Amino acid sequence: MRALLLAAVVAALPAAKAPHARLLDVAVAGDRAVAVGEEGVILVSADGKTWEQKPSPVDTMLTRLRFVDAEHGWALGWDATILETRDAGETWTLRHDDEKSGALYDVLFLDEQHGFAAGAYGAFLETTDGGATWSTHAGFFDDIGMHVNALLRLPSGTIVAAGERGLVAFSIDAGANWQLLDTPYGGSWFGALPHGENGVVVFGMRGNVMVADDVARCAKMDATKWDPYARENIEDATTIAARGWKRIANDQRASFFGGLTLDAQTALLVGFNGAVDRLDLAAGTLTPVKVPASETLVKLAAFKRELIAVGRRGATDLGPAP
Repeated sequence: MRALLLAAVVAALPAAKAPHARLLDVAVAGDRAVAVGEEGVILVSADGKTWEQKPSPVDTMLTRLRFVDAEHGWALGWDATILETRDAGETWTLRHDDEKSGALYDVLFLDEQHGFAAGAYGAFLETTDGGATWSTHAGFFDDIGMHVNALLRLPSGTIVAAGERGLVAFSIDAGANWQLLDTPYGGSWFGALPHGENGVVVFGMRGNVMVADDVARCAKMDATKWDPYARENIEDATTIAARGWKRIANDQRASFFGGLTLDAQTALLVGFNGAVDRLDLAAGTLTPVKVPASETLVKLAAFKRELIAVGRRGATDLGPAP
């Protein structure tokens, strides 16, 4: 593993145009915003408008960024890369990488010591020492073999994973065991947001958005009998409801890649060609929001009363939340 041969790792090069590079995630760390993206680029901003590149120990694509508090955060990427910062993104330390592995797409810590990182083709890593070391958590996701695009911990403590080919699974025992849900959509979910104590909103390919009020009450299936290539796209509302879900109508069909919860009943979703939609869970509607963006957006964050989105052309200040 390259994690044991740090001399072989290539650091990212400083670039004047880094703020306009393809960025894949943005997060808030105390009084600054942090963004990551292609070729290991890491950027920080004090105002969401001007960005400064910080040294990165890798030049691989960074796909995900999460902060557990104002100083401590994690970035993930290709080659199973995991980076850690303890000073709000100023400096970064390589904690794991493996050039024989695929990309990692999300990370979730249950407490200071116990965390997971998930990604391509069912990759699922676990740490029990605060991220100092990571090991393969073989079994459920590895057997399914689908990309895991999102990890989410609900207020109830339930963990939800969403991904490729309609994959949605949940765990009530801190990730030790997982239950596969029989979802009514066979395309990819790119993200997930909490809904109430034990519900979830999943969103993804072709503008599909579905809501479950309680994942524990959704229809389940035997993971050993799951055929991802035979998944159905259910359109009938009654059949969807029987499985514990509700479809949010969307005529635009632009894929959604990122989301941000505004309050208990409202969220924003961003996606293809600069799409930004306001999701009203009480009304069950999606309403397009006009923003100064035309290129694809993949993630967004609320920062100092502004919305900062990242995507194909770097970081964009979308203005106040609608």
